[in-house]
Amino acid sequence: MTLYTLLLIIATIITLALAIWAIKLWREVFQNQAKIREYKKQHRDFLISSIRLIAAAVVNEQVNLSEACIRLRFLLENIDENILKHADFAVIDTMYIATKDMPTHDARHSLRPNKLHALDKERIELETQHREEIIQAAKKLLVYGF
Repeated sequence: MTLYTLLLIIATIITLALAIWAIKLWREVFQNQAKIREYKKQHRDFLISSIRLIAAAVVNEQVNLSEACIRLRFLLENIDENILKHADFAVIDTMYIATKDMPTHDARHSLRPNKLHALDKERIELETQHREEIIQAAKKLLVYGF
């Protein structure tokens, strides 16, 4: 066996080993892509389920309307940024914008009673003003084809 033949055999073995390794890596890439697609689908399904749960609570008057709008806005925004531009759902964004700077939790408890009362009055007025629109938006979200 000549040196040339020996080098050719070694080169062939190295090439085959690299080809097998490349195939293994591609297989891992495809498996990872499938896992990512499945995760995204599960995440989307969870978002839709959460949206429908909150929408049902709005329709059944089991949740504060401004709180529901804040939660719905973030959920909807994660599914499709343009959905809030749809006329049927714009009220959700309107309520979010109007209430986003109102303090919550600990910040709310640190307010003076008169300031807290004024903010509650403003929030209640907003909820009253947009009540029917919010309920209609919630009803449409229950059957919306995400």
